Amino acid sequence: MSKIPELLKWMCCVVVIGVFILIALPVMFVVQPFIWGRYKLENHRYTKFLEQLEGKHFFCYNYTHADFIERELLPKLPNSVEVVFANGSILQSKYQERLISKVLYNLDYHSSFPHLVNISDGRVRNQSLRYELCDTIKKNKPVELFLLEVYRFLDHQD
Repeated sequence: MSKIPELLKWMCCVVVIGVFILIALPVMFVVQPFIWGRYKLENHRYTKFLEQLEGKHFFCYNYTHADFIERELLPKLPNSVEVVFANGSILQSKYQERLISKVLYNLDYHSSFPHLVNISDGRVRNQSLRYELCDTIKKNKPVELFLLEVYRFLDHQD
C-alpha cells in the first residue's frame, strides 16, 4: 500500500517535468533568434565603435590614487591621450558608456588600474600601469620615470 503513493509522487514529477519541457522548447525556439540577433547587433556596434577609435590612445584610471594622478600625471600626458575615469561602475568619458565599458571590460587585468589603451587595426592593446604607479608613489620616484612608461607604450607599434 505504501508503494502506491510513492509511485504517484514520482509519476506526478515526471508529468510536471514533461509539461515544462513541452512548453519550454517552443518558447526557446521563438526567443533564440532574438537573442542571437541582439548579440550580432552588439558585436557590429562594437566593431564600428573600434573603427571610430582607430589610432586613439586612452589613459584609464579609477579612484585609487586619483589625487596623485589628477595632480601629477594628467597635466603631463600628451594631448593625443584621452582620459577615462572609472568612478565605480560609471565611466566618465566623451564616448557612449556601454561601448567604452566593453572596451575596458575586455582588457587584460581589467581591474588593475591605471591602464593605457591603444586601438589599432580593430584590436585593443593595453598595459596596466598599476605596479609602476605604486612604485612611483611609494618610493617617491620622479613622475618622469612613470611618464617614460607611458611614452614607451604610445610609441610601440604592433
